[in-house]
Amino acid sequence: MASNKEQQTNSSYARKFQQGSVSDPDIFFGRPMNPQTISKWVKDEDAKMHYVEAFERSYFEGMLNYYKQNYPPFPQLGDDGATATAPMPALPKVSMPVLMFHGLDDKALLSDGLNNTWDWLEKDLTLVTIPGAGHFVQQDAAELVSKTMKWWLLARQ
Repeated sequence: MASNKEQQTNSSYARKFQQGSVSDPDIFFGRPMNPQTISKWVKDEDAKMHYVEAFERSYFEGMLNYYKQNYPPFPQLGDDGATATAPMPALPKVSMPVLMFHGLDDKALLSDGLNNTWDWLEKDLTLVTIPGAGHFVQQDAAELVSKTMKWWLLARQ
């Protein structure tokens, strides 16, 4: 985030989420945040119906609070004009094996963000990168994601 201008631009939505609230009429990519707008990315109409139903039971302010507490702070310019990044708080390492999927066409979280993911883990990391899949990899490559998850979980029994 600190040195990748493209990632800073692509993550500008997160800054809006961090600074705003659900009452802002254009908080969600220039639209209000509601079950219909937040499920717009779902391509399959049958699946979209289930997402809308689930989002109708969701707390949108809580979703924004996730970004306020967990998304990396945006870099700031120091007094000397150089980029200064606020230090990340000390967090415990993840103590179980991790299966991670990343769509290589993800515009919100670029592949550079995968660097050093393993530094936050005490156990093994299985990283599956999927060309042609975007931010919603579970939708873009549903069959591969499902098969891989089943394989990964069975391998740990």
